Formats: sequence, C-alpha cells, structure tokens
Amino acid sequence: MDINVILGVFLALLNQEVPQQMGEKAEQTQARYESVILNTLTIAFDETKTPLFDGKQGRVRTAATMLAIDVKESNLRRDVDVGSLRGDSNGSWCLAQVNLNGGKILITPDGSFKYLFGNAVEGWSGHDLVSDRLKCFTAQLSILQSSFKCDVPERHKLTAYASGHCGWAKPESEIRMDLAKKFWDKIEFTDDEVIKALKDEVEYLYELEH
Repeated sequence: MDINVILGVFLALLNQEVPQQMGEKAEQTQARYESVILNTLTIAFDETKTPLFDGKQGRVRTAATMLAIDVKESNLRRDVDVGSLRGDSNGSWCLAQVNLNGGKILITPDGSFKYLFGNAVEGWSGHDLVSDRLKCFTAQLSILQSSFKCDVPERHKLTAYASGHCGWAKPESEIRMDLAKKFWDKIEFTDDEVIKALKDEVEYLYELEH
C-alpha cells in the first residue's frame, strides 16, 4: 500500500470534521494536515513507544485516536499549531493542547512523563512543543498512555487526559473517544501495511537525495 493512499484516508477523515481553516488557503490547510498526519504516524509507529491498543491495528488506532483528540482539542487551527493561541489561560500548548500549567514536561526513558516547574533546565516548554510537532505528539502519547491506565470504561479512558484525574470530565472523554471510534471504522489498513509504506517512503526519499 502506498503512503499516499494512507495519507488520503486520514486526510478525508480530518476534512470531514474540519474542512477549511480561516486565514489559510485550501491548499495550505491540506498541506498542513498532511504534515500533521505524518508527524502523528511517526510517533504512533515508533517501535520504542507502546501503542494504546493491541492487535493488528493497534498503532493505526493509536494514531487515529491522537488525531481525533487534536480535532476536538484545537480544531486543528493554525494559530494553535504555531502557538499564537493557547487554551486554559495560556497553559495548554500545540494541537494536542498539552497543559503545562506554566512549567515544562519531561518524558522519561520508560515513556512516562512528569511536570517540572521553576527554573528547570530539563524538559520541554510550550514553545518547544509548538516549534516541533514531534515533541507535541510525543508528550500527547505519553499522557494518553497514563490516562488509559485509569480503571474506567473505554469511553472514559480520556478523562485523565482531559482533566488530569481519572473519572473526571466524562462528557469530554466520550466526545473524543466517539470520534476516535468513528475514525477506526473508516480505516481498513493494518499496522504492517503502514509500516511497510513508511519504510518505502523513507527509502524513496533517500534515493532522491543520493
């Protein structure tokens, strides 16, 4: 399967939810969405990271869930993407709306996270998250992995992501999980097919450069 086919499927899903962005030409929005999708796939398919789900579509569903959250958290707005607009009294950053509460987030070697405050040298600031989407989505996945550990029904697995506490913000979790499931139902390709497509794309780009 070609990477462009995979991108096209995800792109169609995003366009159904947020078809056009104010302040951007249509082609600019589509190019940015494709970049967001590729960045998300890069993190969700990083073999050093644990997916949210098991099975032959575990990483595909992880990527789809991350994108569904981005849609609901930021509406994929460009001003949020670049950091000129932030949520939660300026405390939440990037498309995933990672809430730093004025501090930084540190991703530990085991994939978990912790917040740092004061004059911490380590960790990523909000500016780091909007200057590099891969950092934004790495932080997002780490927080999601923690949220999915909550002993709650599947529709409420995002309560900790949305509120910081297991079992809180149930309506917000339900809205995001329902959109994720809507995305899952439209995707037929497997993890293996995406992995091969990503590998083929990397090899193709390498050949062009050499």
